[in-house]
Amino acid sequence: MKNGSGLLIDALTGKVIDDHGYYYYDRGGMGGDMAMEKPVKQDLTPAEQAEVDKLKNLLSAEKALEQVKKVIHIPSDLKQGESRLSYDYQYPEQKQWNFYWSSEKESSYQSISASVDAVTGELVSFNKWQKEYEEPAGKQPRFTEEQAQKAAEDFIKKQQSRRFAEIKLEHSWSVNYSAKGIPGIYRFSYVRLVNNIPFGNNGFDVEVNAYTGEVTGYRMAWWNLSFPKPAALLDKEKAVSAFLADGGLALDYIRIYREKNDSRVSLVYRLKDCPSYMIDAQTGKYLNWNGEPIPPRKTDTFTDIAGHPAENDIKQLARANIVKSDDGKFYPDRNITKLEALEMLVASRGWYMEPPYRMLQDGKEQEEQRKRLINAALSLGIITADETKDLDKELTRLEMARLMINTLDYDGAARIAGIYTLKTKDANLIPQDMKGYAALSLGLGLQSDHKGFYAPHEKVTRGFAAMSVVRMLKVQK
Repeated sequence: MKNGSGLLIDALTGKVIDDHGYYYYDRGGMGGDMAMEKPVKQDLTPAEQAEVDKLKNLLSAEKALEQVKKVIHIPSDLKQGESRLSYDYQYPEQKQWNFYWSSEKESSYQSISASVDAVTGELVSFNKWQKEYEEPAGKQPRFTEEQAQKAAEDFIKKQQSRRFAEIKLEHSWSVNYSAKGIPGIYRFSYVRLVNNIPFGNNGFDVEVNAYTGEVTGYRMAWWNLSFPKPAALLDKEKAVSAFLADGGLALDYIRIYREKNDSRVSLVYRLKDCPSYMIDAQTGKYLNWNGEPIPPRKTDTFTDIAGHPAENDIKQLARANIVKSDDGKFYPDRNITKLEALEMLVASRGWYMEPPYRMLQDGKEQEEQRKRLINAALSLGIITADETKDLDKELTRLEMARLMINTLDYDGAARIAGIYTLKTKDANLIPQDMKGYAALSLGLGLQSDHKGFYAPHEKVTRGFAAMSVVRMLKVQK
């Protein structure tokens, strides 16, 4: 599963297809073109800078520069053009000093960038580029990949002898010059091991010039974090079963582009309907990228509607992707809230929205989904801007009628005064400005009276709301 969604298994041989050019690296900014790109860092705001300057444990720029020069030779003809304090955007707790030098001679241009931990003075990153590193007229490199790897590992040991014992080589590859296939740069990526388990966000990346054997790029990510103990873990077979239980593999034809104009069609198995590529090693539950459990997959099959008067209508709405459930229940006898009614009505117009209440999600995500639903209802004219509050209130029959008439875009007609006559025994309970909504709801068959009573203030259950929405969808406009 190293390739995540890029996992392809040859359906004829059972082998994983690993030559389709998909590469995935977990460490943000690592594994890229270290010679040409600087690590992504977030500059401090002036307010942050002022606070950081007060911290006594931070090295001064001068002290940090001394640490750099102990490790890296800076030629005297290079001019320093940068000295700034920043933090790693993935691990803001780590402040670092950043320096940059370049030459003014265009014929032999050279640049060096380096970053050190602002507390410990440890080298965090280093990149060197000079014009001589361009393709040397097709000459073969002097150093093999094995020799370059030794140079890379010697450099890591020199900087971090203790941490070297806690890493392993994860990837190695070469960057070729032109189309001749001649290696110009070797790159090595090492992953951090914690309890002998890889931690993909941390490790080292080193770049070695194939002609000089010189280390020209280095990057270290090593965060001071707490790690859970690997106890009570699922065994591998159970983990695989848990991972595939909700989707499995699908057979598919795919055209894979390879080198030398080879782009034949392959028959492969690939993952289908997989909510995530991570599961909790102790519980087997899918996790999102924040490490939080993913809510159960929504279903359109309900276990609590058999024999209910609204059973067939609920099933019709489910087939139309208008209603779904996280727990397999519809709760047809529970009173519907305004928010739940809006969810149905918005979906009935083809604007399917994720349910605003999702299990195991934090308040921010719930609130964001709630906002999206409200905005959709506003755009469709189902509610107005002054009706976006009290959405968790249970709806009455009259309020439900108004929302459905608005969904049908008949609200303009409903507001015309003096043309509607209500013959229900409780017509006097309906405000004058709402009589049109009640009359249209009854006349279009969205709702029915009960023994001559409209009962405008009676609460609406979810089951009867579903019946009304189906009737609304059958209205010939």
